[in-house]
Amino acid sequence: MGWWPVESSRVAVMGFGAGGHLAAMLATDASEPEVMHSDAVERQSSRPDAQILAYPVIQISKIGGEEKVARNLLGPDAPWGVAGSLDVDQRVTSSTPPAFLFHTAADAVVPVGHSLAYALALVKNQVAVDLHCFQPGRHGLGLASENVDLQGWPDLLGEWLKRLGF
Repeated sequence: MGWWPVESSRVAVMGFGAGGHLAAMLATDASEPEVMHSDAVERQSSRPDAQILAYPVIQISKIGGEEKVARNLLGPDAPWGVAGSLDVDQRVTSSTPPAFLFHTAADAVVPVGHSLAYALALVKNQVAVDLHCFQPGRHGLGLASENVDLQGWPDLLGEWLKRLGF
């Protein structure tokens, strides 16, 4: 079995839907390195250098039509008080890494308002953000290679990563 070399000096985290929430949580709650720790892993920062979020869940405390999404993420018996602490837009600080956001206005599972709220929080904290909102497209479309209206979003991501030095 061979070794797959990874350039660890620049790391981006990426997540889609609920995975976007997880990636955003990492980006907004990264721990500082413990430079004196005996474990080499603990001597590294867990903060990514960039975050890539595709149709992410951002505001878990939102209820109403989205209650099913929140319950799927929290579990059926979780207290709603927990949900507010997991609203990622409320966790953004000036040290949050730059973000690339991709969403569709037609997403019926995770409304585009999630990405808009996160983008606004990033802007408020002077964090660089590229927000791409396309009209058509269902939730869970991945790379959208079959959709001519959306198939260019990975190219937009590639250009953004180049501008960041990846």
